[in-house]
Amino acid sequence: MGHGRPETEKTHKNTDGVIAVEQIDASTLAGENRSDTDASPELERRSYRLIGMSCASCARSIETTLQATLGVRSVTVNYASEKAVVELDPSQLTDDDVVAAIRSAG
Repeated sequence: MGHGRPETEKTHKNTDGVIAVEQIDASTLAGENRSDTDASPELERRSYRLIGMSCASCARSIETTLQATLGVRSVTVNYASEKAVVELDPSQLTDDDVVAAIRSAG
């Protein structure tokens, strides 16, 4: 039932008192709006569990920080579900980069 969506679970330990981040899903996007001549990279949609956000303004700060990060095409952060969904170019951005950006948002 994976439909090209490999389930992964990579946890980044919360050792410094900031939000704990856990990658819970990764999938390759099908390039639905790309032409055959489009040389743009293959993007991936990755979901991260954000444990410890204290308010909706934290979610907005994380979202703004990630949107400004090189390699991120889109991002949605949901405070209620403690989840971030990031569409990114894996050739420009690693999970560790995403975690560092989230933690830098405060």
